[in-house]
Amino acid sequence: MNDSWNELWSDIADKLRVEPERLAALSDADKETIVDDFLSSNKDEIIADIMNLWEEYLDKVAPAQSSDTEEPDVDPPAPDSIQLKPQPEAVPETVPVIKQQSPPDIPTLPMQTPITGELMLRDKQLILPNGKVSQPYLVDCDAIRLQTNISDIHFLDLEKVGLKYDRPTRRITGIPQAAGEFTVVMRYRKPNKQDYSSRKITLIINPDPRSLWNPIDTPRSIEYYKEDSDKLFVAVEAEAEAKKDMAAASRRGRSHAQEGRPRDDDFALHYEDGWYIMVVADGAGSARYSRKGSEIACRKIVENCREQLALSREEFERAITAVHEEASDAANKAAGDILYSILGAAAFKAVAAIKEEAQLKGAALKDYATTLLAAICRKFSFGWFVGSFWVGDGGMGIYCRETNYLKVLGEPDGGEFAGQTRFLTMPEIIEPKELYNRLRIHIVPDFTALILMTDGVTDPKFETDANLKRIEKWHALWDDLAGKNDDGARVDFTDNNRESAPQLLRWLDFWSRGNHDDRTIAILF
Repeated sequence: MNDSWNELWSDIADKLRVEPERLAALSDADKETIVDDFLSSNKDEIIADIMNLWEEYLDKVAPAQSSDTEEPDVDPPAPDSIQLKPQPEAVPETVPVIKQQSPPDIPTLPMQTPITGELMLRDKQLILPNGKVSQPYLVDCDAIRLQTNISDIHFLDLEKVGLKYDRPTRRITGIPQAAGEFTVVMRYRKPNKQDYSSRKITLIINPDPRSLWNPIDTPRSIEYYKEDSDKLFVAVEAEAEAKKDMAAASRRGRSHAQEGRPRDDDFALHYEDGWYIMVVADGAGSARYSRKGSEIACRKIVENCREQLALSREEFERAITAVHEEASDAANKAAGDILYSILGAAAFKAVAAIKEEAQLKGAALKDYATTLLAAICRKFSFGWFVGSFWVGDGGMGIYCRETNYLKVLGEPDGGEFAGQTRFLTMPEIIEPKELYNRLRIHIVPDFTALILMTDGVTDPKFETDANLKRIEKWHALWDDLAGKNDDGARVDFTDNNRESAPQLLRWLDFWSRGNHDDRTIAILF
């Protein structure tokens, strides 16, 4: 058993590119955390191997069913008489905010929540709370003075840890810079005594888990190179009616960065003639060109939605108004059919574009597998219209904090086992009925945010698909974005804040044990 443990520990050290001795010096609790994170971060590779073997088996037993070489139609087939059910919601209106352009501000770096505590005497041992590298440390030493009838204390050797003792406040403060087990000396004297006595205290500074991950830049020489992170802010100037702004960010996951592998996620934002278009996509980790699949999907959704809205904008807006005024099946069906011709057709054509790229490359369509979450949105005099399309995992919802309102815009395609999901590139997804059934339309008076996320965000923040429907989880997410987190990372969603995109990118660097996938989020606010 020891040999197996040592072999695993050596493999972890090699994977993390650090000296085994450095890891061996850590506490058992820290070792357990590192092992869990190591196994979690390699979960995708294990699942990818299984999925690849299964797909090879299917290719052998049913080669005639492969659709990788089929030529796509120019337009999707009509959905016949499928009924789409919009669900207008009654939510109290709030005053909209006018958006205007402004120059960027200098960003403010976040401050982590400090580790706090007291110097304690326990079983005749002086004990200081453990610290963590790069996290502020604030420990009160006044209690020990009262507990032991000591009139004066100070400390030696705190500076080597990155800390200092402040006599007026009787506190140890600072930001530890190195991990390890340190010995500090407390000097003290009792009342009516001139000489100082000394006591040695062990202070443990735990490593920042992030420091154990050594990111490697994605080689620019690879096929379909993609930047390791991306961000975008779209400010919407005031027109006839007040508008909202959009911000999005995407960050390569630590599990990818550790191996020098590229980011597979992507996103796109666009605003034109009153219509917002938002898309996020998560390329499958098991698909070798999924980073290109997600990029093509996002780009083509925007392109095709723009084209179709230009052709049918007035008709669509009349149909949406009819849904609000009539609330009839006929009005719902008319609006649903037009949404299908815009967003459903955009999804169909995105697959066609991916298939064309795969054929040029001589690759299989499944090599470009990607999820897709897309929404189009417009402000009307009676409220906001949101139309959406969703395939795969992740999450998308309309959230209003003031009214405690939530509408999840679809169902995540989580499989029976971890790591399973459905992808836009699967043949059954672009069947007319399937495309139509994945569309949603909603009309709400107003909202705090329309949020689209890949599973790199939903997995750590919501934990389960069922939690996506719990308003408390969305409140917690919004609080987290506002700075209620260990890192102190904060996104300012005030009017026309051009720094909201870089702030989102910084926020995406949060630490969550075992969750190290690519992360992408897009927000209309």
